[in-house]
Amino acid sequence: MEIYDKLRKRLSEGNLPGEEAHNKMLVPGRKARAVDIKPNARVSAVLLVLYEQDGVLHFPLSLRPKYDGVHSAQMALPGGGREEQDQDLTDTAIRETFEEVGITIPRSQIVGQLSTFYIPPSNSLVTPFIGFATEKPHYKIDPNEVDRVIESTVSWIQDEQNLSSKTIALANGLKLEAPAYLVDNQIVWGATAMILSEFLHVLKESGYETNHHLTD
Repeated sequence: MEIYDKLRKRLSEGNLPGEEAHNKMLVPGRKARAVDIKPNARVSAVLLVLYEQDGVLHFPLSLRPKYDGVHSAQMALPGGGREEQDQDLTDTAIRETFEEVGITIPRSQIVGQLSTFYIPPSNSLVTPFIGFATEKPHYKIDPNEVDRVIESTVSWIQDEQNLSSKTIALANGLKLEAPAYLVDNQIVWGATAMILSEFLHVLKESGYETNHHLTD
């Protein structure tokens, strides 16, 4: 599809808007660029999977199960740490997406990557990738990693009415205020919101407009 070609071209040009886009979704008081990345940081990748349905661009998010960890019950993109068998981080993103939600995305359908950034709470150095499915995915979730899949449309997160400051209850009992997207009554904040923010910046630079109909 034309939009995927445009995204591929834009992402290949470099000079990504990561810092500007990430700052928009940062928890107040935090910095977009961490200078103190730990040497043992977990090198990770996530995948934003786009697909078209009835002329509208969609993507899935995962609701993490409750567990004893910093990202318990949070909204996320499928992904995880690089493993020995992975040729590169593209492989990591593809493998983790299949393992977590059962979507197979060939390398030829990866259009590029967004800005790598560090997540201090989980000590993760994350590279987000963008890929596309040729049809609506059929999900097969790993219940250890995913509670359920929640689908959204790109136009939904482009709508400023679905972006606001929310009170976040952390797993350790603390609460904080953070900018967030509201998707299916779920709060999307932190690293996932930062990735989506940069994606929207790149999408706009690629010529995709709000409420754009792909088959028009």
